Amino acid sequence: MKSIVVVLGCALASMSLLGQSVSNRQFSATSELQRSLGNGSGNQGSFGNVPAKNHQRIGIVSDWSQRHVLFSPTNDPAVMTRIQQDPRWLQSWYLHHRQVWWGGSPHGRLKKSATPIQRDWNISLGTVTFGPIMDSGQVAPGGGQTFPAKYTWDVTQAPDCTRDYIAMGLPATPASGGQANIVGFNNLYSNTGGTGFCTVTGPSPLFAYASGTGEVPASLSMSLDGSKLAYVEDIFSGSSYFHVLKIGTTGSNGTPTAAAVPGVGNNASDVRVLLSPDSGLTNQSSTTAPFIDYQTDAAYITTYDETSGTGYLYRIHPVFGGGTPSISWSVVVNCASIDGGPPSLPSSPVYDGFTDQVFFTDTGSRVDHVRTPEGTPALVCGGVGTFANTAANPPVVDGTNLVVYGAFDNDGADEYVTQRDTSGTVVGSNGVELGLESSASTGPYDVDFDNDYYYNCNVRDGGSGGGTCTGNPLLYTAARDFTDGSTPTLYAVGFNIGPLAPDLKNSFTSSTPLATGAADSSPVTEYYNATTGTDYLFVGVTNNCAATTSGGTGGCIMSLNITNGPPTVTASTTALAAPGGPTGMVIDNDSTDPEASSIYYVTKGDGRLVKATQSLLH
Repeated sequence: MKSIVVVLGCALASMSLLGQSVSNRQFSATSELQRSLGNGSGNQGSFGNVPAKNHQRIGIVSDWSQRHVLFSPTNDPAVMTRIQQDPRWLQSWYLHHRQVWWGGSPHGRLKKSATPIQRDWNISLGTVTFGPIMDSGQVAPGGGQTFPAKYTWDVTQAPDCTRDYIAMGLPATPASGGQANIVGFNNLYSNTGGTGFCTVTGPSPLFAYASGTGEVPASLSMSLDGSKLAYVEDIFSGSSYFHVLKIGTTGSNGTPTAAAVPGVGNNASDVRVLLSPDSGLTNQSSTTAPFIDYQTDAAYITTYDETSGTGYLYRIHPVFGGGTPSISWSVVVNCASIDGGPPSLPSSPVYDGFTDQVFFTDTGSRVDHVRTPEGTPALVCGGVGTFANTAANPPVVDGTNLVVYGAFDNDGADEYVTQRDTSGTVVGSNGVELGLESSASTGPYDVDFDNDYYYNCNVRDGGSGGGTCTGNPLLYTAARDFTDGSTPTLYAVGFNIGPLAPDLKNSFTSSTPLATGAADSSPVTEYYNATTGTDYLFVGVTNNCAATTSGGTGGCIMSLNITNGPPTVTASTTALAAPGGPTGMVIDNDSTDPEASSIYYVTKGDGRLVKATQSLLH
């Protein structure tokens, strides 16, 4: 993988220095890029068959963590070189340039007609109840919604029906031969008529395991070769475990309602580590997701004790590279006792390789971080905002820009998004006030950005100043309305453009209701289609869908065009019914292969995994 990063990094850096900008997603030199990446030898891993000789496979991970670490463009070659040392940079590049995926497919790239989104298939995951990720109470950590994790075997070849797969952790108590708490499916590019790229009538169970005895309420993380998964098992008695699962390739690997046990009747393996700072004397719960640093093969995980109002951050090593995972160190997250503020239960952590720091929000409205150089890790508590007792959602870290974004739901006041720099200092305003808080949810959930932010902001250049933005960069998030705090509303927040861009404005730019009455929302997910030059935002609601023409009056998922700025949601907005609303979403790619340009999510009302083809993207 490192050789791939170097090759692609040098190519992009050279183009930038020659004045041939690669910051816009409409990258035209597709064949040259693929040629430079395809001349290597070897392969990334051992999951499935070994690629042909002299072919360099490029597998892509689409999991929750990829949306929380941004690699903004820069004109500073030194900064770019440093960023490219992180394998996530290459992963991020491909996730934001999906138009170069699967160039070897024989089906070509002809433009499809603009027909409404359609559900290709949906499959039951058993008796599963989805909701905000929390154990109990408004101040429990986690917040937001869980995300599926998608693995694409090789973006330089045609879609793979066997080795491309989608996986999901389930908030369900597992039983051998009964309900699974972690599942995976292949044959994704199929439809109920059997006329898809994969000529079957729906997805096939790849694995379904009863892993431990607790639930898996948060998102999974994937290895770069697709053969292993990392996740947290939470047991309601007050303990939690970190798992590294090697997916079985032989024997009986189960179905969602007839789960197998890893290593029993199959060649899967499941190693777990008790999340406790003192080997079990103090147990900690966890409803958060692990973040993987691929460079050092380490996982960062948070836990909490709601009674005492404290948490822990753990580093576990090794994870995917072999050997037995164990706790390298743990740090108590005790910002409440340090500053006398509200509880400091931590969100899922996000590691930034550029600054070598682990960031997380906490329930005291802080954005905290732990410095992780050699030696003793050091906790740095962020300042308490003008709001408190909030649910904690994972931050979004723009390491190139040296800024961190947080989203908070104040228990008793309003909802906010904030911006800090990576040292913890406030950037611009202390927080952008959105709608009224609600005890019915832990939103606003994840923030996301438009194409102008991702690829038209030449940022601080590693802190040297002089960065600028073109266009109209916007941050999007779904929060509550200002009337009674019951209606999910889409907010857009702009940026002040200056020498230290981007600087979040102190008030939102626009808002539009997503529902006609009380409901909760999903996280927002942006997708830029370079083929058509169209920027999309996907979001769902649990009930009272505003897009009644195609989404119905219950839960739904909506496709919003944000190419020319914030959208207005109307009854005729493109939508698809989703009972109980969708979880977080992952997007496939920009492809014309049948059923190979899709969104994956779970409908929370009936616990069904759904793949919907985004025909409007072409």
